[in-house]
Amino acid sequence: KDHLGGTIVFSDYVPFKYPLHNFKEFLIKQVNKCGVNILLNHEADPEEIKAAGYDTVLVALGAEPIRLPIPGLDKDNVMLVTDSYGKEAELPQTICIIGGGQAGCETALHLARLGKKVLLIDADGQGSLTASLGFREPDSMEVTLPTILERIIEDVDVDRNEGLLVHDEGIYLMPCNIELSALEVSMANVMRREYILKEYVDMQREYFDFILIDCMPSLGMITVNALTAADSVIIPVQASYLPVKGLEQLIKSISMVKKHLNPKLGIEGILISMVDG
Repeated sequence: KDHLGGTIVFSDYVPFKYPLHNFKEFLIKQVNKCGVNILLNHEADPEEIKAAGYDTVLVALGAEPIRLPIPGLDKDNVMLVTDSYGKEAELPQTICIIGGGQAGCETALHLARLGKKVLLIDADGQGSLTASLGFREPDSMEVTLPTILERIIEDVDVDRNEGLLVHDEGIYLMPCNIELSALEVSMANVMRREYILKEYVDMQREYFDFILIDCMPSLGMITVNALTAADSVIIPVQASYLPVKGLEQLIKSISMVKKHLNPKLGIEGILISMVDG
């Protein structure tokens, strides 16, 4: 990086991350105030260190994001999630997030506070996103995503506003509950079953700037529906061996959906989470 604090530069763009931004700026000021000599992008070789006669050497390697060796990640339509801040206007309208409720919440909250109209679709039968936004007991709600999808399957007219909840931050939410698991099983014999969710998303497109679909961490029919409906995908993944191994299979599945169901589908980025620093 050509400046200090590059790792957490996203805090310059997200209002609810300002405490982190202020802490970063405080550290930079303290470093400059103390007269510490920092050489950015400088390669320190052993001879130079020996000649300087330092008593102790502290090595700060920085924190460049991990670029996983997976085929397809070097394409032009792939970007790191942290690089998307400040480039909101370039993001597509509909994004599919596979796993990671917190990532979906923070992204939606950031866009909503920029004055964007955001719809979150909870496509996980556990209702984690619904609960994370403060809507408790999703299993007791009368109208949820399974209700809407079932009506679409039965060719019943759907009111696009029915079931939508509004968060205090101005985010719209289509909640979900355990009924989605039963619906997913029953979709096996439905015609054009991969396009059911897309019908609902297309119904909402003209009313929202961004639509984010939070999926369960599996490759079932509901996830395939989300990939068919989305413009691009953000993939949160833990920085450990097994999740990365599963990521390769997920990217293959995304490629299959792109080839057979949704030619415009792209990967917006991979979000590394739960990093043990």
